[in-house]
Formats: sequence, structure tokens, C-alpha cells
Amino acid sequence: MDTTGVGNRSEEATDTVAEDVVRLLAGLLQRDPASIGRDAQLFGDLGLDSTSFLEVLMQTENDLGVEFDPYDLEPHDFETVGTLISFVRKQMEA
Repeated sequence: MDTTGVGNRSEEATDTVAEDVVRLLAGLLQRDPASIGRDAQLFGDLGLDSTSFLEVLMQTENDLGVEFDPYDLEPHDFETVGTLISFVRKQMEA
């Protein structure tokens, strides 16, 4: 039985979440998505503040159809673009 398609679908979904988060950040920050790496610090490198971070979360909820519980947010979840992507994935699986 060939299961290669199953793994590929999972990877495609994962890539889509990452692409969507980067696209959202790029749109809100008026930047080229290619200029936003996963290691970029949200508050340092990208210049987000608490208000713009909330805007990112709200836009992510709207665009991806996921609802975040603010009590689930931990400081390590919003250190970098990569940690934010991981947080969004976790919330979508919940």
C-alpha cells in the first residue's frame, strides 16, 4: 500500500500555514514576504509592538478560520516568525 501521498498532504498543509502566516505579516508590515525569515524576531527584527501583534492574531483568526485562546499564549510563542507558525499550527490542531 502506497502511503506517500498521505505524508505529502501533511507537509503541504504545514507549508500552507507557514506561507499564510508569512503572507499576513508581510501584508500588515508592507514588506516582501521573501524578506521575512522564520528566525526573524517579531518584536525586534520586524518591529511589531503589542498592538500590531494583536492585529496579526486577529487577522490570522479571520484568514485561517482558527480561534486563539489568549490564555494559551506563552512568551515563547511569539518570539520569532517560526514560533508563531508553530503556535498557529498547534491551535489549528486543537
